[in-house]
Amino acid sequence: HHGKPSPSLQRDGPIANAGSVGHPHECKACAFYCFSLRGCRNGDACTYCHMYHESKLRQRREEWKKSQRDKCDQNKRWEEVRTSTGCPASTGGQPPSSYGAAVGAGESQNRTT
Repeated sequence: HHGKPSPSLQRDGPIANAGSVGHPHECKACAFYCFSLRGCRNGDACTYCHMYHESKLRQRREEWKKSQRDKCDQNKRWEEVRTSTGCPASTGGQPPSSYGAAVGAGESQNRTT
């Protein structure tokens, strides 16, 4: 191989080879041929399949991204539910006037000791 790149799925497309017997379920995808730009040095003699395969890694990555998006959406929805319903005992975000007085009284007592 002087300067000629090894065959790969991106460059050469799916090629039936020794490893592609029983494709798509009984074979094992050649990671070099199917998923790497470097390609497979073994060519037709390779014992792994050179037909088209869905990348397991890519599938997992897509599923992970989707699950992250779903989690994010759920969190957003949960925030909306919490903020829109509010607490039934809430007084419109303002503490009762006696609350401020009680806190102030408590603080002044602490300082004198």
